[in-house]
Amino acid sequence: MEASEERFDFLKMIELANTISESCGSISIEIFCEYCECNVLMLKKMGKLAELGFSDIITKCKIIKENREKWIEKGEEVKTVEQIFEVEISNGLGKATGSNNNKLGFDKKSEFYKHIGSCRSIERLLRFMLLMQRIIENLYNDKEEKVSTAVRKAYDQELSRYHSFFVRNTAKGIFYMLPNRDKFLRSITDDYTQFPEDEMEGHMKTLIDTSEVITSYIINFMKEHDHFELP
Repeated sequence: MEASEERFDFLKMIELANTISESCGSISIEIFCEYCECNVLMLKKMGKLAELGFSDIITKCKIIKENREKWIEKGEEVKTVEQIFEVEISNGLGKATGSNNNKLGFDKKSEFYKHIGSCRSIERLLRFMLLMQRIIENLYNDKEEKVSTAVRKAYDQELSRYHSFFVRNTAKGIFYMLPNRDKFLRSITDDYTQFPEDEMEGHMKTLIDTSEVITSYIINFMKEHDHFELP
């Protein structure tokens, strides 16, 4: 089922984050992608424009899962994020984008000529996860922080350096159209209206801590394989 057809479940998101943080070293591709898709569902609560700004996240998840099936068909054991990362590097596809593959030695006759690499897709998902992590951190650390301010700070910290002048200016326009803090927090917990404020803060802190474990691990894993900050 596409993420757009699902309801956002705040507690499910925390559960997924806990599962991934406890399985670093052997992160299920299925659960990893489900967690990213859950982040997209939370982003949708900020409005359609915010969602459209990251519409490719679902596509990246789809690419990784499709690549997994291709490798399994070739006899590779690929169930985890780590395995697909290492398999693609070992096959010379670590930096493949689908448009630069000929420069990596894959001509038009190669089955990998148009292969969109999982390594680059995973890094793009990492950047998105870091953005969402910073947004929640900002809202948690400053109880008066506006959503627009929290998102702008997170964007400047995690994503703006990768974007063109045009994209950065477009992002600024989106920030002004985000919901207010109370409306956003109510919207992500609309199935749990019984949450007292201190319990909500506890859930936010759990999400921040587990996300930090996940993103730090993935960054270190990529650096160890010399495939971090891929173009």
